[in-house]
Amino acid sequence: MRRGMVYALLGACIAGWTVGTPGIVQATPTTDASGNPAQPVAVELREPLSVRDAVRLVDAANAQPAEFVAHYRVGRQVSTAGYTLEGTRRSTSADAVADGLGSVVAAAALKIRQDHRLPAATRDRWLDDHAAAMHALQHDQPLISKLKVRASDTAIQRLRADKSIASVTVPPAGRRSTSPAAPASPRAAAAEAAGAVPWWPYAGHIETTCCWGAGNRGVYQAMVWTQARLDALKAARGDPSNVGYEADAVYYNGDGATYLAETISWGTNLPDAYLDTQFADPQEFKVRTIGTADAAQMTANSTNPLTGDPEGNYYTLIVSADGEAATDTATVKGTVVHRAPESCHEAMG
Repeated sequence: MRRGMVYALLGACIAGWTVGTPGIVQATPTTDASGNPAQPVAVELREPLSVRDAVRLVDAANAQPAEFVAHYRVGRQVSTAGYTLEGTRRSTSADAVADGLGSVVAAAALKIRQDHRLPAATRDRWLDDHAAAMHALQHDQPLISKLKVRASDTAIQRLRADKSIASVTVPPAGRRSTSPAAPASPRAAAAEAAGAVPWWPYAGHIETTCCWGAGNRGVYQAMVWTQARLDALKAARGDPSNVGYEADAVYYNGDGATYLAETISWGTNLPDAYLDTQFADPQEFKVRTIGTADAAQMTANSTNPLTGDPEGNYYTLIVSADGEAATDTATVKGTVVHRAPESCHEAMG
């Protein structure tokens, strides 16, 4: 790691954070590092690895890295940070991966610093937790718990033989279809007036920004559920143990230009979280989605009686390269999803 890197975490701005040049977008690679036919593979580690060790593990298997996922604790919740390489030619060096993960941890810390509704003691503790995660990334300490790679049959065998790996999963072929979008406000009001409890968030907001790091744009969503709405979400698919939720930010792409280009990194405090792909999305829209594959772990908006910390306040955050457009039109959508098969930890509509 670069010991001299300055993490603008506790200051008022993170404009000094540099993720590096995003590179040229290309078709999703269908080969491994040696050019052999490859397929997407999800890897779960037995114990967290440092970024450098995770990169070495992928290299040793001769696989093509697609995503590095880190987990760190903030208060009573576990936050997720991901650095995605799917469909890009960004650097796969340990420094580049740590920088990419650090960019989204720093952006999440900035949102905490800006939230003046938080009790001061809570804000300070949560900023300390983010600072600890940044320190771990900077000093090559173990945070990486999941990986996505593209691997040949031979590479998959090498991964399965690695004793540091808990599971190697080849996702089923095909792409999910999405559930209907969350209703607009008038329809939501009508549903509540009729006595039906809606499953979408009770409150929230979305921000699209130009300045998360040097040359990095991004989108941030915040959302909270009442207990009644969360119960409705968990019952929406009939099986509360197999239901998830996806928070979508949908940008218009009808003119071939959008404000956000390819995703660099992403973060959230939703449980069992994942970054959804844009495969098979309509060409006229660019959808940025982070979801939870296990809404059963979610909690309603409340205050912890012991610490005074707010709980059940969820966010999703994406750091992207600059798109071609200076302005854009977007909408927010929510989707109820389920795991298929149930053991899968990414969801389907």
